[in-house]
Amino acid sequence: MRGCSARSNPLERRGPADAGPLCVSGGLRPGGQAADIEGMGTSAGNLRIAGLLLVLGAFVSFGLHLMGAPEELYRWLYHHLLSGLDVPPRPSEGTTTAVRDVSLLGGILELVAGVAVLAIDGIRSRAKQRLTTP
Repeated sequence: MRGCSARSNPLERRGPADAGPLCVSGGLRPGGQAADIEGMGTSAGNLRIAGLLLVLGAFVSFGLHLMGAPEELYRWLYHHLLSGLDVPPRPSEGTTTAVRDVSLLGGILELVAGVAVLAIDGIRSRAKQRLTTP
């Protein structure tokens, strides 16, 4: 266990040299409580903001998908970028459908990731509350 060291004060902040997933010598108190919970407040706030931004982005993606924006952007790019080449004047229906499906899948994955991050934030905040209440 590289970097682990016994400390006289379990609340003393650990540096990058002795932090790691296997370093548990000073991480738990005898009652099973985590010793270093000072930094959880700001990281939980950042986690909550990231989760909310992911959910907001998912709703924007769904809105754009419902308006047909990804297909229109694809058609516009196809027309303007390939206009002088020997290609059909319109993109095929299969590629347009693929763009629409990828747009929808991206929105769904973004929503799932946002909900998962918010769930992890909720679990962490409940754990912090249990550790700080006597």
